[in-house]
Amino acid sequence: MNLENEANVNKSIAPHNTINLPSDYQFHTNFDFNKDKKILYGLQISLFAILGLMIGLSYLLELPMKSSWSTVATILITVGMAGFYLIIHEFTHGAFYYFLSGVKPIYAVKLPYLATGSPVYFNKTSFMIIALAPVVVWGIILTLMLLFLPADFFKSIYIVLAINFAGSSGDIFLSYKLSKLPSKALFQDKTGTDPKVFLSVI
Repeated sequence: MNLENEANVNKSIAPHNTINLPSDYQFHTNFDFNKDKKILYGLQISLFAILGLMIGLSYLLELPMKSSWSTVATILITVGMAGFYLIIHEFTHGAFYYFLSGVKPIYAVKLPYLATGSPVYFNKTSFMIIALAPVVVWGIILTLMLLFLPADFFKSIYIVLAINFAGSSGDIFLSYKLSKLPSKALFQDKTGTDPKVFLSVI
């Protein structure tokens, strides 16, 4: 199945997502967080602010952070869960890329992180769903895990939950920026690190 046919698979779900840029659209701007130092520093500040908030809440609410595990076991389990989450975070982006277009996403290692992209031009609603999917989906799943898994897992899961919110600061910021753009705008991010905006010239 070629890309154009793949992109038509889910037309009933999102009819405005397309592998080919419409002739009446042209490039408007992009959001390269790595090159825009002001945005990059802002995201770094928000990341540490969210982590600080989560740590503060753990003390304020007196959350059950004690475990019968040894310190070494706790560290190994937490690091393992965090690493697994970082991979699943990108696969979640990828799953929504595919669900909303029918086109397989592009995964790449962009040290020190992973990235997920797609050649498809997405409408505003679809692209915001893709951006926010991991923080929402895993925010719910990890919160349920806090409630139902044995107490020994609480500290490790809580740390991963904090990483979920803090690590998604870029996705949240991108969604905020997208919300300010026209409803008919199209968005493409082939590399997972350089989302581009296209606007109609009509």
